[in-house]
Amino acid sequence: MDIKSILKSLLPHLIAVMAIMIVSSVYFSPAFEGKTLRQDDIVKSKGGNRDKLDYKKYENKEILWTNARFSGMPDFLGADYKSSNKFRKIFYKIEVLGFPTEVSFLIWYMLGFYILLLAFRVNPWLALAGALAFGLTSYNLIIIEAGHFKKVRTIAFIAPTLAGVLLTFKRKYLWGFILTSFFLANQISHDHVQMSYYLLLGLICIGFVQLYHHIREKRLLDFSKAVGLLLVAALLAIGPNYSKLSNLYRYNKQSIRGKSELTEGKEHIKTKSGLDRDYINAWSSGRAESMMLFAPRVKGGASAYVKQDRSLLNKVDRRMRETIGNMNQYWGDQGGSGGPNTAGAVIFTLFIIGLFVIKGPIKQGILISVILFIMLSWGKYFSGFTDLFVDYVPLYNKFRTPVSILAVAVVFISFFAFHTVSKIIKNPELLNRESKITIGKKKLPLYLAAGLGFIAFLLLNIAFPHLLNRYINDQELAMFDNYRRQAGESQINAIVSALESLRISVFRAEFFRTLLFAAVTVFSFYLFKKQKIKNTALIGIIGVLALIDVWTIGQRYVNKDDFTRQNLIEQEYLLTDVDKEIFAREIQNNPGLVQKIEAAYQQFQPKTEVEKEDIQKYVIQKNTYYRVYDLTTSAFQDNRVSGSHRSIGGYSAAKLRRYQDLIENHIMKGNMQVLNMLNAKYFITQQGLQINPNVMGPAWFVDSVIWAKSPDEEISALDNISIANETVINERFKTDVGNFQKSTPNDSILLHLYEPDHLTYETNTSGNRLVVFSEIYYPDWTVTIDGEPANYIEANYTLRAMIVPEGQHKIEFVFQPAYYTQANTMSMVFYYIIIVMVVALIGYSIFREVKNSNIQTEKA
Repeated sequence: MDIKSILKSLLPHLIAVMAIMIVSSVYFSPAFEGKTLRQDDIVKSKGGNRDKLDYKKYENKEILWTNARFSGMPDFLGADYKSSNKFRKIFYKIEVLGFPTEVSFLIWYMLGFYILLLAFRVNPWLALAGALAFGLTSYNLIIIEAGHFKKVRTIAFIAPTLAGVLLTFKRKYLWGFILTSFFLANQISHDHVQMSYYLLLGLICIGFVQLYHHIREKRLLDFSKAVGLLLVAALLAIGPNYSKLSNLYRYNKQSIRGKSELTEGKEHIKTKSGLDRDYINAWSSGRAESMMLFAPRVKGGASAYVKQDRSLLNKVDRRMRETIGNMNQYWGDQGGSGGPNTAGAVIFTLFIIGLFVIKGPIKQGILISVILFIMLSWGKYFSGFTDLFVDYVPLYNKFRTPVSILAVAVVFISFFAFHTVSKIIKNPELLNRESKITIGKKKLPLYLAAGLGFIAFLLLNIAFPHLLNRYINDQELAMFDNYRRQAGESQINAIVSALESLRISVFRAEFFRTLLFAAVTVFSFYLFKKQKIKNTALIGIIGVLALIDVWTIGQRYVNKDDFTRQNLIEQEYLLTDVDKEIFAREIQNNPGLVQKIEAAYQQFQPKTEVEKEDIQKYVIQKNTYYRVYDLTTSAFQDNRVSGSHRSIGGYSAAKLRRYQDLIENHIMKGNMQVLNMLNAKYFITQQGLQINPNVMGPAWFVDSVIWAKSPDEEISALDNISIANETVINERFKTDVGNFQKSTPNDSILLHLYEPDHLTYETNTSGNRLVVFSEIYYPDWTVTIDGEPANYIEANYTLRAMIVPEGQHKIEFVFQPAYYTQANTMSMVFYYIIIVMVVALIGYSIFREVKNSNIQTEKA
């Protein structure tokens, strides 16, 4: 094989990559003008990681504990896992070429899907068409706009991982092993375990189908080889991510994704070892809403006021426009939606046709997987089935938002759609397969029966819009019932009728749009069957149709108008007047703080006011100690306060379970004793800043213990406690408490040095004392007294406490878990193994290909 022939074979792929880059750049062209999408999740996360980012920026130090949110919690999810980060850097190589973040995400979506199709020897031009269409499917765009970057990066690697698994079952062991191990390792490294878990459910379905066929064909040895190789590939992929996965596994036991220790209350929604059922099933798709896979506006699309769409509002009677204009465009069962998860009309039509004309285990595995994904997406609206998975399928109860599983369904549907086109092009006889339906004396071809059946289904729903759908959801029904009691039956009925009519018109228009795309898709196969068009024309028609379909859908939810030049992160975390008032009080109460701020300005040389504010936040938080409780917002769903202060609230999808219990049972009920022990010095209210005079500070001595036999007793005891004098401790810590005496006015404990992961206290007491720290308990902290190891215990359900001996002592709490470092070292070993192995296997594969080519040339 000479260089010329190699370049010739590579040319279509080089053109495909260029086309992917161009289409991605055009779709997100405002990104090249310095504009960005809102990316609310990224904006929100910055506040919660404020102290972590500060210590990295100003001290070049990695910390594993953050005090910015929820009074303190571990940050294993965002920790510096060196081997995983090396894989993650691969993802960012595209940005090095000058592509903005949003564009690079689209490129990776498309490249991953292109690899999947090439693995099945799909024509490069058809693979390009599939890659472009998949990359621009609506959910892929919506999660970029929302800032769900971990999910974006994980989904981008699902397609090539699927390619590896399917190739392995097709006895393409070498490339199957390479693709599976390399892309699964990349997938896991990007932190969205939920999407990887959903992929695993689909792969298990595919595996069972493969087992069935291997047994029928008496090829169990081949199946064993494939499964064995895939297990080795999975272990190899897990290896570089072992540090991340093992640390998260340990942490999840302590988080809301682990088992609750409380036995009283919420029995009907608790699970054996994971999230509560109502939390798991938040954002469940209604059954009819699953039709968004081919008709994105089956439930109106995304949440927005009707008045925000002028074309919709114009369909409403003028007398009703003000009222209907304030109604939601979305009427589905999720409560709210950022937009649908759709494959588009063309891709779904191809998928339907493929189900009828293609045979074999790949079709069966894909179909069973997609059906499972759809049923699981219904969540609480198919509770019996969902509860089976929640209660009996390992790890399923660790995840929420069932509707998000449709993201993996779209990968499977899109793959099989273009796999179908490829099969038909290679074997046009597939279009001659007959169904049992006859028209006159002729039997209708299967592809036509499938296509026309889908079109008939669409027509039936257009004619009878209430057949499978409804247009007022449960929340709205309750709202209108309430209004009827206030405003009268006739007036409200008129509003409901007008709203329903508008929504039916949206539904019909969407189904008619799907019908048109489906009809043209089916007709293109008809022309190909009749030899009116050739392979290239069919690929062109399908490719253009699919691209127009997903592009126009995508533009509804993410378009140029969503870009902004404003730095939304800076805007979100600019100091407010209340923030400045808090800082002014802390500066006044801490002599020398102004000088420290000025010294930091000299050291770091800020160039903007925002940079000066960031330095001020860092210095003040490092040299003071207080917490803030914001009562003006959803304190436990918002990280704005965390961006400037240590917060009682914050946002995390995996906060500590005991702290969540404290929120539900005491903080949200306004238990001041609990807020005092959490050092909530400042309250932000609608009336302005309020200072808590009874705050306990960093640490204090208590004189007596309320012993509790169970976690239920621990948390209940906080209802009636004098925090300044008493503490609640579980009886399991009795041996650690021992003897202590009441404190005297001369006893003292001071926080001498503060860093999130290293706190130093100085004590001076005239006897053994029991001290409670306003710090969240977590078992992996280590404590020393004068450098010697000591024990600490859990007190007041969430805090730390310990016995301090008589005299002057230095107490140090350090959070540097040994297993974190050990696991990091092990993961790096696996990283180098997988890189060397993949390079070696690719080199061997190329060598073998060249050798075989030379042998064939010599024979010729």
